[in-house]
Amino acid sequence: MKLEKRKVNLTPFLTVNDVKTGDVVTITGEGEYRESKFGKDRLVVPIRLQNGEPRIWTLNQTTINKLIDAYGDETKNWIDKNVKLTVADVMVRGELRKAIYGEPVVLTPVKRRN
Repeated sequence: MKLEKRKVNLTPFLTVNDVKTGDVVTITGEGEYRESKFGKDRLVVPIRLQNGEPRIWTLNQTTINKLIDAYGDETKNWIDKNVKLTVADVMVRGELRKAIYGEPVVLTPVKRRN
């Protein structure tokens, strides 16, 4: 049997071209650790963009720490939580690059007047 090569339809990774500062994404799964091309374990979580498109987001430690503070250290509890994004310039291996940071969107109850 002759086989053809096919392109695998995988969920793309989130890039700075997908979002802008102030966008809110929703975490849709608990994520997993994957080894980066530099040999380090990185936490990746599936998300949904504001327009509904799925992406895989590689979280930096700053974002992970903020999510732990707000939602706890069990990533299953992060599912369906919203994260507000900031795109910032950072130095990476001596080169200025854009990075995506996230902070929890925690709704606080509105106090009613009597």
